[in-house]
Amino acid sequence: MASRLTRRTALVTGAVTAASAAATGIAAADTESGPRADPVAVTIDMAVLFDRRQWDELRAVFTETVWVDYTGLVGGEPGAVLAADLVDGWRRGLGHLSATQHLLGNQRVRIRGAEALVTAEFQATHRVGPLAGGVLYTLGGRYDYRLALVGRGWRISAVTMTPVWESGDRTVIGLPVSPQ
Repeated sequence: MASRLTRRTALVTGAVTAASAAATGIAAADTESGPRADPVAVTIDMAVLFDRRQWDELRAVFTETVWVDYTGLVGGEPGAVLAADLVDGWRRGLGHLSATQHLLGNQRVRIRGAEALVTAEFQATHRVGPLAGGVLYTLGGRYDYRLALVGRGWRISAVTMTPVWESGDRTVIGLPVSPQ
């Protein structure tokens, strides 16, 4: 039964990727860490690779320079940053967490030539400490991604995170106890 479910899941996942690739007119990528034919898959890769702390692979989902706007959560000004610096900043600033889990849903895609716009609702949980009894901070909101067609695949060229709600201890991710 389990192998049948695994095959079914693989078939459905493959069909979604193949349909997306056919719609964009590009071939599906051969490797997990290579350029991706499906813009939604690239945004999912960003979340999964972050959660798994696969920093080198995470860098590969971005263009060389990325426009980043997390001002709704951390203040400051949005701006362009080298992808390597963005990922290194996440590694240094959030690498201490015991676990993270970024869940994306309700993705909507609009493709205009060599640009794709993807919107996704998200819930991101961050934990320090033991599996049971650790301290949690959970944030929910929306990601707006802009992706550029680079070679045969998509890469994230801009990401805006808009927080909608939060729960738990903000200090887990280095934020002040009270929102500014």
